[in-house]
Amino acid sequence: MGQGDELEDEDWDEPGDDWPSSFGPPLVLVCRCHCVEEREIEALIAEGADLAEIARRTGATTGCSGCRRQIESMLRAR
Repeated sequence: MGQGDELEDEDWDEPGDDWPSSFGPPLVLVCRCHCVEEREIEALIAEGADLAEIARRTGATTGCSGCRRQIESMLRAR
């Protein structure tokens, strides 16, 4: 393709079509104050951690406490 050449419609991929699976799922922050990811909290819950342990190990719930309800919900779902 040279400069100024137009791409045909079939040359375009849908958004996300080429997202490499090796990257894993997209980052989901639960605690923005301490940048704690959902998968980190899920791993601690799988180890048997309670809310106090999660707070101690990650800092989650110790800032604005905006993540507390979500973490409590995650704990209830285990």
